[in-house]
Amino acid sequence: MAKILGYIIGAVLLMGLLFPVPASIYFTYNALVAALTFERESAQITDCYSYRQKSSNRASTSFGPVAVSPSGTKAKGGFRWQKKAWCEYSIGDQVEILIDPKDRKNVLINSFMQLWFYPLLFSFLAIVISFAIYKNVKKRLANKTKN
Repeated sequence: MAKILGYIIGAVLLMGLLFPVPASIYFTYNALVAALTFERESAQITDCYSYRQKSSNRASTSFGPVAVSPSGTKAKGGFRWQKKAWCEYSIGDQVEILIDPKDRKNVLINSFMQLWFYPLLFSFLAIVISFAIYKNVKKRLANKTKN
């Protein structure tokens, strides 16, 4: 029983360590598809929307930008800040929005924080964790050959 529990814990830890790799692929693929195939339109950040998330112990509210183009197309930013002032700071900024030609309701704000932050974050984590795992495996193999 203890051995099975150890294998389960090991598998969960391994999945946690390897999670950044598929996450970086997913976020990078989505950002590249949007940047290369979506239609571009200029817009201005006019407002901040709030998103309330409840957990078992407490609720937290985060705030994201809303950009509106001259044609009336609205885009809500996917990256949200914990403080409303951080979001309000960007009100009035000119941005570019990306509109999916197949689904006009799928609209993204083309800015670093809204489109490229998650792909870069998860890619960085994947590289760091992969390097750490490689270094650890190399060290173990060197120790095995010495013994």
